Amino acid sequence: MKKLLIVLLLLFSYTSYSQSARKFVKMGIKKSKIMDYKGALEDYNKAIELDPDNIKAYDKRGNVKSNLLDYKGGIEDYTKVIERDPDNIPAYYKRGIASMNLHYYNFAIKDFTKIIELDPDNIPAYYRRASQRHNAEDYKGSIEDYTKIIELDPDNIIAYSERAKTKQYRDTKNNRLEDYEGSIEDYTKILELDPDNIKAYNERGWAKSRLKDYKGSMEDFTKVINLKPDEDSYSDRGNAKRNLEDYKGAIEDYTKALKLNPNKTSYYLQQIATSKSRVEDYKGAIEDYTKLIELEPDEVYFLFARGYVKELSGDLNGACADWEKAANSDDTYFVQLSKKHLMMPKCQNYSSPDNIIVDELPEFNKAGTTLAGGNGEGSASNQLSHPTGIALDASGNLYIADTNNHRIQKWTPGATEGITVAEDKERSRSSIITYPTGITLDASGNMYITDTENNNIKKWALGATEGLIIIGEGGTTDRGGYAANQLNNPAAITIDTYGNLYIADRENHRIQEWAPLATIGTTVARGLRFPSDVALDAAGNLYIADTENNRIQKWESGAREGTTVAGGNEKGSRAYQLFHPQGITLDASGNMYIADTENNRIQMWAPGAIEGTTIAGGNGEGSAANQLSLPRGITLDSSGNLYIADTGNNRIQKYAPVDN
Repeated sequence: MKKLLIVLLLLFSYTSYSQSARKFVKMGIKKSKIMDYKGALEDYNKAIELDPDNIKAYDKRGNVKSNLLDYKGGIEDYTKVIERDPDNIPAYYKRGIASMNLHYYNFAIKDFTKIIELDPDNIPAYYRRASQRHNAEDYKGSIEDYTKIIELDPDNIIAYSERAKTKQYRDTKNNRLEDYEGSIEDYTKILELDPDNIKAYNERGWAKSRLKDYKGSMEDFTKVINLKPDEDSYSDRGNAKRNLEDYKGAIEDYTKALKLNPNKTSYYLQQIATSKSRVEDYKGAIEDYTKLIELEPDEVYFLFARGYVKELSGDLNGACADWEKAANSDDTYFVQLSKKHLMMPKCQNYSSPDNIIVDELPEFNKAGTTLAGGNGEGSASNQLSHPTGIALDASGNLYIADTNNHRIQKWTPGATEGITVAEDKERSRSSIITYPTGITLDASGNMYITDTENNNIKKWALGATEGLIIIGEGGTTDRGGYAANQLNNPAAITIDTYGNLYIADRENHRIQEWAPLATIGTTVARGLRFPSDVALDAAGNLYIADTENNRIQKWESGAREGTTVAGGNEKGSRAYQLFHPQGITLDASGNMYIADTENNRIQMWAPGAIEGTTIAGGNGEGSAANQLSLPRGITLDSSGNLYIADTGNNRIQKYAPVDN
């Protein structure tokens, strides 16, 4: 009888504790609803103290911890739930989300895989696993998941769209898919499901242009115009027509775009003038260039171009007169080219060559000096791992995006090892850095870092121990986006004197401009293929390493289309070719210095040149002083010394001018 009483007493006590625990859980839920997370935590802690096997308490406490960004704590609580209920799908899902937020991609993949094992038709789990496989650079696996979603839901437009984008993907480590044909098939399916999907027509038109199917591209942009005509659609179709050498049609479209947006008169008038010259309407082209010169009297290109058209029309004196005006203007890109034209026999009777000063091109020592790294790949203070972006401050300190070490290293002049000035020490949301590739400094010494895999830009104030996310969607680990407030695999960054940031938004195939304190960016260059670097000249013109197009593009302020100023002659190793250029900088004379990455060389292109000169590397891939291996970042100091991120050799090389 006594034993029975003891059992009953224990049962009563357990029941009482269990009931009390449930009361605390209910109180915690109420407090969570009004965002009193501290109070809710206290209640859930008390509930677990009273009933250590209360699954609901662990689950709710995990939710609160995750809301407070304590993802590790959330994982611990969801694990407790799973230990007590191994088939609890919501717990696996929430633990997977928490792992995503900590960049634990493989752990997240395991949780979503478990959900799929328990529920093979769980579409949200396939979506999440697809995104984490993408982050883990398993692009084929990501495509497999989107394909499974489509099998389960054949009309799922989002899955088709994500699969289409992934098929085009190429990352910073050169893992290639580039399945534009497959991408086009997916966009075509979307259009079967939604015949008025403007975005699908635009994206399919872009993919077709990558395959040089300009006719198909034009047809897609025509469909966009039929559905919702606007400036961009006319401009895009005009570009397609121009590639098809339908210059009259291009003129018509550019004219319509101009009517819709008179604020871009300079850009569209330039396209119209260029197209008119192609159909031998020289009079019309000259009139348009004359208008452009009136609108922008300081733009040397318009003078040069008008001179060129005058030469075609037979007005040689008029041509030479325009080139002389251009050559005597302030130094910009086309000044040197105008000087070269004046030096030619056709202008000898017009102007004396003695009056034309042609700038001498700088020469560099054939061997470089290692300033940082070069001690094998590693994470020690005297080592680097896949360094990419570099920057210099006014004191000559070198800042290095040490990509595979997930840190920024500072090397003072003459140092034998670096100092880590930015890294993820606390795993805090603002400090997480994963595969940084680009870096720039403002006048105050603040760093701006392209946190590539996290699809955001971080600002590290001078001397700070933690960064601040200033661009990108809140530091999430989900795949980047293409909205105006999003980035996708940002590769490089630069800053102008006004504090505006220019970002090579690589996977979105565009350059974004972000004004100080802006919440959204402005696309200032597009229609590129995986741009890897961006630079500015003194006039504010953009120079872009358009990597997959094997060229350097110049985009003037407000332009809707760029001008190829180096390369663009298919990939190759000849003097007039480039092969996946991934770095660019300019000197005061407008000479371009290009990291011709897969040719393992640095090319210098003078303004107006039709070919480049190898000034570093070019002696085969290797680690000797006169060799480079997959060079990426590049910059110059005030003395004309050239600094190169010799990525494949895990070092930074300095090449001095021959007169130093």
